[in-house]
Amino acid sequence: MRSWTICFAAIVLLLFTGEFKVLLAADAAAPAALVFSEMTIDTPPGAEGSWIEFYNPGNSDFAAKDVTLIYNKQSVFTFPDMAVPAKALILVRFTSDPIVPLMLRSKTLSADNVAVLTVPPKFAWEKFKAPENRKPGYCALFRSREPAEETIMDYVSWGDYMRNKRADKEHNLWAAKAHIWLKEAQVVVSSASDALMPGESSLVVAGVLVRSDFTGHIPLHHIDNWLLCPESDSTPGAGNTWPPPYVSSPKRGEGISKDEGVTLSWDSRTPQPPVPLPPNLRPAHVQIATDPHFRTVVLDDHFQNPTTLNANALKPGRYYARMKVEFGSFNTDWSPPVFFKYHLPPAPETPAKALEAAPKDKAGAPAPQAPKPPEEKPKNKAGSP
Repeated sequence: MRSWTICFAAIVLLLFTGEFKVLLAADAAAPAALVFSEMTIDTPPGAEGSWIEFYNPGNSDFAAKDVTLIYNKQSVFTFPDMAVPAKALILVRFTSDPIVPLMLRSKTLSADNVAVLTVPPKFAWEKFKAPENRKPGYCALFRSREPAEETIMDYVSWGDYMRNKRADKEHNLWAAKAHIWLKEAQVVVSSASDALMPGESSLVVAGVLVRSDFTGHIPLHHIDNWLLCPESDSTPGAGNTWPPPYVSSPKRGEGISKDEGVTLSWDSRTPQPPVPLPPNLRPAHVQIATDPHFRTVVLDDHFQNPTTLNANALKPGRYYARMKVEFGSFNTDWSPPVFFKYHLPPAPETPAKALEAAPKDKAGAPAPQAPKPPEEKPKNKAGSP
């Protein structure tokens, strides 16, 4: 809520200063440029095995010669003499792998409007260990070989805002003056970040920052539209996609009774777009099927908020649920399927389970049972056997 309040204040400020109209006009013209699109941060740009993706959001070619990437005050890459076409992606990989030539591998774009440049790493980097060891950092992009206030093109900073840890002041001020970043702002990438979903510790093992908004109207948009995700969810050289939502209900393997009903809820790792959403928009797309490949779908619907299905919406059986978020301008992939059982009787008790339920002694072995009394033989009327 606080970020939206700040965003609204920024809009009001720009409207009164007249800068908002200038920025909108500049965006309508869509000038050629290079901006950050996606990057590794646990192995930061310039380190062995790292990579960073650039994008030209403009409508014309951009002359990239001498454009320089700075990571934490260190120059790590300078573009060769090449033109980047409109809407093109440039992926730069840092590797000393002998199989890959230590040179610019290609300056020719593929049919998908993508070029891959392979260059040697610029510095050594210790292997990432844990979220609490994640270090703050920043990347700045300049139109010149030497950083200068008048040539800054793009900027992104990450860290732990609550701990007030930052890697940069000077370049941050230049970016704030150029209206491409908010002063002292950071993308939060600490272990307490909202991007880290319950039960997904892999999310912080190989962190990648992914960007969705390239309009640049308001500096705050750049912060709200950067997301921390695992490298397994990243798409270097193929454009950006948001990771799927985390299905919080039904729980994996859960048995649900008819009295409870099937509750559908999710935690979206996709931030809200920086534009007002239609009041009738139902962004959560939910499917329930009887097979994990979703060949037989029994429910296909959209929801605005978490909901509980009618008790008769599903027949008793075994099901798989999956979800995705659809905002119209961008959508996520499907979440992994979640298996659950609905209104099924409990399985009969097996002999092994009966043995587990039997009383045990202090050592954990089954307790000896008291001997059964001998069966009495039937007697005659006189009372003798």
